[in-house]
Amino acid sequence: MFLTLLQTIPHYYLTVDVDMTEVLALRQKLNTLLEKDNVKLSVNDFIIKASALACKKVPEANSSFLDTVIRE
Repeated sequence: MFLTLLQTIPHYYLTVDVDMTEVLALRQKLNTLLEKDNVKLSVNDFIIKASALACKKVPEANSSFLDTVIRE
């Protein structure tokens, strides 16, 4: 189904470079603190959290086209 959508719906890809230096340092600190609880945070955990906060802050960015309207 995904391939069919790519053929029938206009699509585009976006890329961005992100400096993760501070995130990696925070991750290391938190993982050291959480070591005793056997919890380990991944870089993906931070990306998911940032994405969720961005969707909440800018709901227009989490939209889709439905015929003649844009659904937020």
